Amino acid sequence: MKIAANTKTEIMRFAEREIASKGVHGFSFRDVAFACHIKSSSVHYHFPKKNDLIVAVLEEFLKRLQAQFETWAQEETDAEQRLKRYLGRMRELARECSSRTFCPMMMAATEVGAGDPEITRVTRMFFDTAIQWLAEQLRAIRGHEQPAQDDLFDAELMYNMLEGGMISVRMTGEPNRIETVLQTIEKQVLRSEP
Repeated sequence: MKIAANTKTEIMRFAEREIASKGVHGFSFRDVAFACHIKSSSVHYHFPKKNDLIVAVLEEFLKRLQAQFETWAQEETDAEQRLKRYLGRMRELARECSSRTFCPMMMAATEVGAGDPEITRVTRMFFDTAIQWLAEQLRAIRGHEQPAQDDLFDAELMYNMLEGGMISVRMTGEPNRIETVLQTIEKQVLRSEP
C-alpha cells in the first residue's frame, strides 16, 4: 500500500506543476502517466476523473497554506512580523510566477470560475482562508479586541490587490509589477518605508 501512496503523491505533485504552468485544461491523464512512468490506468485508479485529481491538488494546496499560517503564528508573536513574512512570501511567489508558473488556485479560479461546484468550493475556501488570516493580522495590528468590519474589508481589498498584482506579473513576466502593491501595504498598514 505504501507504493500506492507514493504513486498518488507523485501524480498530485506533477499535476500541481502542470496546473501552475499550463492551467487545469492544459494537461491530460496521459501526460501525468508519462511523467510519473506509470500507465494511464494507474492514474485512473487513484483519480477516476480529471476533476478528482484537480480537486485533490487544490485541497492539498489549501492545506499547505493553512500550515504556513500556523507556522508563522508559532514562530512570530507579533502580527506585523507575520504580515511582513506573508508579504515577503508574495515577493518570492512573484519571482516564481515571472518564470511562467502561477498559483494553481488562481489558475483554477480563472479558468473554471463558478462552472464546477467542487473547484469553486475549494478555491473559495482558499481565498476565504487567506482573507480571514489577513483580517486577523489587521485586527491585531490595530489593537481591536474583536474583528471589526474595517479589518475584513481592508483584508479583502489587500488580498484582491495582491492577486491582481500577481496576475500582472504572470502576464508580463516582470516580478516587480507587484512592488507597488507590496510597498503600499507596507506603508499604509505597517507604517514602514520599504
